[in-house]
This record gives sequence, structure tokens and C-alpha cells, in this order.
Amino acid sequence: MRTVRDVLKTKTKPFNEVSPSTRVIDALKLLNSVNLSYLVIIDGDEYKGIFSERDYSRNVILKGKHSDTTQVDEVMTTDLPIVVLSDTVEYCMNLMNSHKTRYLLAYDDRHFAGVITIH
Repeated sequence: MRTVRDVLKTKTKPFNEVSPSTRVIDALKLLNSVNLSYLVIIDGDEYKGIFSERDYSRNVILKGKHSDTTQVDEVMTTDLPIVVLSDTVEYCMNLMNSHKTRYLLAYDDRHFAGVITIH
């Protein structure tokens, strides 16, 4: 059975990391340029959260915030389910379904290893 490790090995490493202080407008421009639906928020070497198109629509637009003055750490998602490299793809799909999410955080021991998406 395929594992999280197998999936991460096949994924290309796009430039999709930004700092927590990145303005939402700049994050949106990066999302557009890398053609992804999420960015990983990293502070130094530490994972902080995910900023997605859903975060933008729900936490910026619907709450009347402005993209040019709001930082991603004010609107990012921080409570995603976690998987480890030995977990199976089937387990990941079940976890996504039960948590109603499109993203899972993959960890190698205590180190952030990447994002598993519904795709």
C-alpha cells in the first residue's frame, strides 16, 4: 500500500512557503503564480499554518478585512489533522473525509515534512 512517504517523494517541491507576516495580497499573488490552492506558513524552520483560498474567502472577504493590510497569520488555518510518513493513503483519505478537510500535515518525527492534499 502507498504511504505518505511515497506521496511526498513524488511531489515536486514548489515554492509555496511564506512567513506569518506576509500580507494577504502578496500571498494571493504567490498562490496565483505557483498555481496552488494553499501556502505553507513557516516562521524560521517552524510550521505555523496553512493559508488557502478558503481562508481568504471566509476570513478576509466575508469578515470585511482588507487584503493589503491583513497578514496571513491573522487568517490562516492552524488546526489541520496530522499524519506520519508511514500512514497509508487510505488512512489519509478517511481522515480527510472525517475532518472535512482538503489538507493534512505530514510529519517525520517532530519535523514538518509536507502537505498531503485531496488531489
